[in-house]
Amino acid sequence: MRGRQSHEHLLEGDFDYPRSTRAAEDRPSRVLGLSGLHNTDCSVACPGDSQYLCGGGNRLSWYLWKGPPLYVWNYPTGAAAGQYQLLIGGVCIPLLTTSGVNGKYTFVEKFGTGEANSTGAYELDVSQIGNPSLAWRTMHVKTDVFCSASITLPDKAGRQINIGGWSGTSTFGVRLYWPDGSPGVASTNDWQENVNELTLQKGRWYPSAMIMTNGSILVVGGEIGSNSAAQPNLEILPRPAGAGVVALDWLQRTDPNNLYPFLAVVPSGIFVAYYNEARILDERTFATIKTLPAIPGAVNNPGAGRSYPLEGTAMLLPQYAPFTAPLGILICGGSTIGGGIALDNCVSTQPEAANPQWTLERMPSQRVMPCMTALPDGTYMMLNGAHQGVAGFGLATSPNLNAILYDPSKPVNQRMSVMANTTIARLYHSEAILMQDARVLVSGSDPQDGKNPEEYRVEVFVPPYLLSGAARPSFTIANKNWAYGASIPITVTLHGGGTTRVSMMGAESSTHGNSMGQRTLFPAHDKSSRGASQEAIVRQAALSHNLRVPLLNSVLAFDLPPELLASLQLKDQSATQLSKEISSSPPDTSVTSNRIIAGTQDDEGPATSCVLCGARFSDNQEQRRHVRSDWHGYNLKQKLRGSKPVTEGDFEKLVEDLNESLSGSDSSSSEDDDDPKESTLTTLLKKQARIGHPETEEGDEFTSKRRKRGAGKPPLIWFSTSLLPPNTSLGVYRALFTAAEQEREPDPAKVLRSKQLQPASPKPPPDGSDGVPLPSTMTSPHIFLCMIGGGHFAGMIVSLAPKVGKKPTGAEERQATVIAHKTFHRYTTRRKQGGAQSSNDSAKGAAHSAGASIRRYNEAALESEIRALLAEWKRFIDDSQLIFVRATGSANRRTLFGPYDGQVLRHNDSRNRGFPFSTRRATQAELMRAFVELTRVKVSEVDEAALAAAAATEEIQSKSTKPLSTSQQEKAKPLKPSPEEEMVLHHTTQLQALIRRNKAPALLSYLSTHRLSGDFNFQPPNEKSNYHSPTSLHLAASTNAPPVVNALLTRAEADPTTMNRDGKVAFDLAGDRDTRDAFRVARYELGEEKWDWKAAHVPSGIPRSEVEERNKQERMNVEREEIARRRAEEERLKKEDIAKGTAGAGDKRLSGKVLGAVEKTGAEKREEEARGLTPEMRMRLERERRARAAEARMRGGMGSSGGR
Repeated sequence: MRGRQSHEHLLEGDFDYPRSTRAAEDRPSRVLGLSGLHNTDCSVACPGDSQYLCGGGNRLSWYLWKGPPLYVWNYPTGAAAGQYQLLIGGVCIPLLTTSGVNGKYTFVEKFGTGEANSTGAYELDVSQIGNPSLAWRTMHVKTDVFCSASITLPDKAGRQINIGGWSGTSTFGVRLYWPDGSPGVASTNDWQENVNELTLQKGRWYPSAMIMTNGSILVVGGEIGSNSAAQPNLEILPRPAGAGVVALDWLQRTDPNNLYPFLAVVPSGIFVAYYNEARILDERTFATIKTLPAIPGAVNNPGAGRSYPLEGTAMLLPQYAPFTAPLGILICGGSTIGGGIALDNCVSTQPEAANPQWTLERMPSQRVMPCMTALPDGTYMMLNGAHQGVAGFGLATSPNLNAILYDPSKPVNQRMSVMANTTIARLYHSEAILMQDARVLVSGSDPQDGKNPEEYRVEVFVPPYLLSGAARPSFTIANKNWAYGASIPITVTLHGGGTTRVSMMGAESSTHGNSMGQRTLFPAHDKSSRGASQEAIVRQAALSHNLRVPLLNSVLAFDLPPELLASLQLKDQSATQLSKEISSSPPDTSVTSNRIIAGTQDDEGPATSCVLCGARFSDNQEQRRHVRSDWHGYNLKQKLRGSKPVTEGDFEKLVEDLNESLSGSDSSSSEDDDDPKESTLTTLLKKQARIGHPETEEGDEFTSKRRKRGAGKPPLIWFSTSLLPPNTSLGVYRALFTAAEQEREPDPAKVLRSKQLQPASPKPPPDGSDGVPLPSTMTSPHIFLCMIGGGHFAGMIVSLAPKVGKKPTGAEERQATVIAHKTFHRYTTRRKQGGAQSSNDSAKGAAHSAGASIRRYNEAALESEIRALLAEWKRFIDDSQLIFVRATGSANRRTLFGPYDGQVLRHNDSRNRGFPFSTRRATQAELMRAFVELTRVKVSEVDEAALAAAAATEEIQSKSTKPLSTSQQEKAKPLKPSPEEEMVLHHTTQLQALIRRNKAPALLSYLSTHRLSGDFNFQPPNEKSNYHSPTSLHLAASTNAPPVVNALLTRAEADPTTMNRDGKVAFDLAGDRDTRDAFRVARYELGEEKWDWKAAHVPSGIPRSEVEERNKQERMNVEREEIARRRAEEERLKKEDIAKGTAGAGDKRLSGKVLGAVEKTGAEKREEEARGLTPEMRMRLERERRARAAEARMRGGMGSSGGR
């Protein structure tokens, strides 16, 4: 408490706290005639904050405030209070809303667990509000997005990504949407999901997501799914090579009150707030670097929290140029454990201050499940929520209908204004986001409390600045290619005069009070006027790296931004950790952003790692595949020899040197080969065994040509720039510089500036020649790339000048200009044995099999084709600045470098280069990937101190780690369970299986036969599956099994007041209305005296007949709607047939088939008939179809028998 206060004295008595005092004469001692006592009688600490005393026994501490008012709330009226307006009738109850780069708004809802006819996703075009059929566009998702996370990616396309979901495979889901179209222009793209390309490592329900400064996606927390155990860890998308999930003990400790944690990038790392705690994490190791004081909540309840299910809302406070002030965090609302008493305050802090403290500000009313969005004037609008309860279905009461405006520019405790009210209750599953016209889009509410409806209507809140009557300015931004340190011109037209103020708003996704992606920046800008227009030049401070805002990191070495190019400086190349770091990075990343993650490990520990190979795996299945791999087998052989194991990249390089074909030629092996088949590993070991013998020519060449690891200069030249943090470096491959440039100019930065090229003109059309044409108009600098191995050849001539192209979404991008390319493939290598046929003939003598003859012929043909192509491309190869070649094995090198008459490539050419990274099979796609990897600038963020500490720790651990002896291993074995424990575990397994299969009669029979209680506790209690569902009733409720719930309550006498380890009763886990109705029916049938139904959270009882009648009526309504839909569809088809001239007189169809028409198959007809039906209706339709078919068969059989 701030200000002056006077501790008057203690009073003896038993009375209520007075609500207020106006003057000294209103003291209780004078009003009530009570006597004062000595201060030492006040000895009991306050339960909410133990540093204060709250009395003792029947004593009451009396404080008199003598300072200014503790809080002042403003009550504007009229236009100054803003206004709620109904925008449009909705088509879904959204769980999550996002503002799209195309000017539209995406809504996602429950799919599979929601409405039967839902597709799970929709898009709203507010420019078509007058025509709802055009305003709403139906989209589709493949898995259930119920309680997932969403963010907008920092790319020019503004892609939206949705992560996690409700249960099963949905929890691993990663969904992408490319927004297309524009206001008034139809969009066509849809949500995409492919588990084979991108998936989470761990299933997550209620997770949070955040864009990191390098563009990666950080995913934190959640539950395994469907009211299951916690997922107290984090992971990165896309998954870095070798990285698993990172266990977080603080999430484990605060489970389950930390779901949907609040995440934000701050200059020193990653801020995270959860439950009633907050901390800052290192963005590389994810270790805690700063723990903040506990977040204050309710004075009388230390269990108050801010994240789901005690749901509050959080915002980043505005940042102003020059962005040197500490970043502020604001958190409002929340609730308490147990009683669900909603909080009536906001708290704020500056987490990076030297001694951060939370400042508490009281709100005009209590609020749980609020939504908050940032406004472009630097204020914040808080809406929705309830006065009492916690987040969840039917767990909150008394909707909070008024909006609150929070202005951080005003003094503390004077920042809140009570704005206009709405008439629509927005409770659980409501959202609020900023629209691109500066209004607030308000949607959703799915309370399922029997009092407030599921809310489809969509509202807008119009802030006061749009109701002032002033003319709105307009602006245009011509340059949308932004970079750190850039100055951005913005043309602003002030239609009514005034001054220009620029704010930059982050794209946000709103769900469960969490606005993922929210951020407000006020950059510095210079102004120049031209009539009614002003040009605001946003200075480079707006995009300073100190903001830690992720930008598009896609920069080509020959097309660097001028401001970045001017600030480049050569970095000290002695920092060997840079080259070590880049060597372990995946070769196919278009932008390498190398993050050292020290100490990260999968939460399953050593069971999913290989100590020998130094690899980690996401699950045991992947580990088993690794153990059977050639890489693991090779390292075992290396260990037996006393040699060091090799990395996966080194092993792939060794396999490449075998000239092994990894493609379709595998299927072309001849069955009449003389030698038995050998594996890749066997062939590799045999070849290495021949290396030391001088009589093996290929072995000598292999030994002499292979350079020792670490020899020579590092492959990358590193640069620093003042536009990026000191620990961030930019790397360019040394191979891009010619030998003359490296010798003549000591400053590579100067050489790089001279190599910049303007974008080239588009590629000319083909000229009809064989293969790929060679346009004579292409005169820009270019390079030649080729790969050969295993019967595959790929060659390409690529211009170094980038080409400016367009993505399907209309976004601009840099593309490579391919002048010419060609590929060949012939069967030349023996299956699984590798090595050219000519090499095998030289070593063992000529084989006389048919397969060997085919391979010899193909070798000669491939050599002839390649040399003919090189001769055709000679002019372009001679003019190439650089030549990149990958040719493994002596036979392949002879094909390219000869000697032969008219050869084009020569060994002694100073332009020759190898690829300084691992490559795959020779294909056109692989050449293009290699070119992109060569020319794309690498970004590396390295903390040298952290690297040194990690290396020292690893060395200490390696020295201290000793293998367990046999006796120690025997002692470490787990104890065998007793017969009684085995029987309990058996009962647990059987009961859980019956419940999950919804077998109520069998469950009751099992309980009766084995004399088990309906409240039997599953064992072991610490197992994840038993954590949230320790009893049969909890499990039945969480799996939505109404018959089992009713049977357990009415027949097995299961106690509905039993709580799980989260403090939740079984009713709290029910996920649908039918399951909740089963509890209510049981309450009605058992009577009010049977259990404490209030403690069980079960609403008032209802008779079974009422439930059945309601369900019957709903089914009838669905059937009527389906009949109407089918009739409308039939009418539409009739009209289409008439229009096409295929309909005859009246309703009779023309007989026969329409010429050129494709008749639908029976499966297609059945699919069309079942489209839009619920699963129950599909089953009914299928039964009817089968019955009609059986009747037809019976009639046919009777007719045929009668004719005999």
